[in-house]
Parts: sequence; C-alpha cells; structure tokens
Amino acid sequence: MKTNWIKPGLALLALFLPLTGFALLEQLLQIPPPAPDFKLDFGGECLKYEVKWSGFRAAEAWVCTTGAGDQYRVKGYARTLGLPRTLWRMDDWGEVDITRDFRLVNYCLHDREVFSNLDISMTMNPETKVATIKRVNLDKNKTKYKTVELYQGFEPVGLASLARSLEWKTGQKRYFEFTDGAERYVILISAGPVEQVTVAAGTFNTIRLDPYLFRIPRTKAKEMPEL
Repeated sequence: MKTNWIKPGLALLALFLPLTGFALLEQLLQIPPPAPDFKLDFGGECLKYEVKWSGFRAAEAWVCTTGAGDQYRVKGYARTLGLPRTLWRMDDWGEVDITRDFRLVNYCLHDREVFSNLDISMTMNPETKVATIKRVNLDKNKTKYKTVELYQGFEPVGLASLARSLEWKTGQKRYFEFTDGAERYVILISAGPVEQVTVAAGTFNTIRLDPYLFRIPRTKAKEMPEL
C-alpha cells in the first residue's frame, strides 16, 4: 500500500479544498452503495492473520463469522507477540452484528493498547440512519456519548465484507462511507493489478485493493470539516 504521502497530502488538501468540496462529497455519498456481486455465505468462515516485523512474529489476529437468520455475527481478536510486544502492547477484541447485506446493527470493540484502554459500543437505527455511540475511557473513568449520521450504514467489518463480495477490475475506484465509533469517514478503494500471492493455504491469483481514508464532518448538517 502506498501510504508514505497520504498524511501530508491530506493535510494540504484540508487547507486548500473549499467547503463546497465537502458538499459535493455529501451528494456523492447519497448514491446507494453497490449491492454484492457474489452471493457468498460468510457463516462458518474463520480467518487467521499473522504479521512479521524484521523477521519476528509481531502480531496475530483471527476473525470468525456465524450466520443467524438474516444477520451475521462476527467475532475477532488481535494481539502483539514476543519481542515486538515489549515495544507495543495490543490486545483488541470485539463483536459485530451486521445484516446479510453487511449493514451495521451492533458493534462492540474493546481496545487495549499502550495509549488507549477503551470500550466502544455502537448501534445503528436504519430508519433515521443514525449511529449511537458510547465510548468508555477506562484509564480516566470517563464516558462519552455521541451520534453519527450516515448515508451508508457501514462500520469496518461490514464494509470489508462488502468489498470482498464485489467484482473488481484493475483501475476501478469506489467510494464508501463508514464510522469506527469515533469519527465519520469516506474511504476510496482503488483496484490495483492482479498479483500472484502465496500463503499457508496455497498460491492464488489476487487483485490488490488500495484504500485511501478521508475524515469528514461527523454530523452531516451541522459540523464543519476540521482543518
């Protein structure tokens, strides 16, 4: 992923992009997101990830999905390991309920890292398209409540599932809106070249998806974008 220029680029964009640009972005997000191309059933799927850093096993994660009626329940866990853990402690786990078309129902994340000990819970009202969020800072014993208005009712897990179920072609770009329980974002996903990748399960032809993230006002009608 080409990320070395993204942060300074976004900072410059925020300084020079006129506010009308955000209005146009709001109009773009009112277009309904694409429906899944592949009729996949994610129920019973369990994925495991391993991360290496300078030759060391640095982290591991797993994500497992079960189907229940017209919804999925997704559980996940991530943690740092070994020597890298002495530099960065991470123990994160969570549980997400999403509809069969990957829209948010309930979201619960426990974030245990060096500089954050948070419990985040979020529910989505599909009629009003408002996500209600409760954030508990365990270190400071503080609780904050906020709401996020969304055109598209996605959070990271559901959006990742939707992206996996779409047909992608090299050079294709798609925009999506989602919230992580803190802010409201637009993510631009750009499809790169088809590449051959070898993992423990074998060798596969894959297409690379490059994400570019933009933070936008949390409340559509009231908040101005931060510079």
